Amino acid sequence: MSLNKVVKVLKEHPTIKLAINALTDHKGRDSYNLKLSYKRAASTVNFLVKIVLIKTDYNQKVMDNLNHW
Repeated sequence: MSLNKVVKVLKEHPTIKLAINALTDHKGRDSYNLKLSYKRAASTVNFLVKIVLIKTDYNQKVMDNLNHW
């Protein structure tokens, strides 16, 4: 889902709760990929806070490269 669609949904349903996950490939070192995943998720949260002004109470869950959907 694009972030523009997420913004629309958040504006229509301001009490909705999100789980934001960011993944990487497994080519880099685990320590690098975990930091990259965190930065990607944080970037998404920061964008949504800035655009939608959502409440920023959130739990952070960083996944390793072994978690695949």
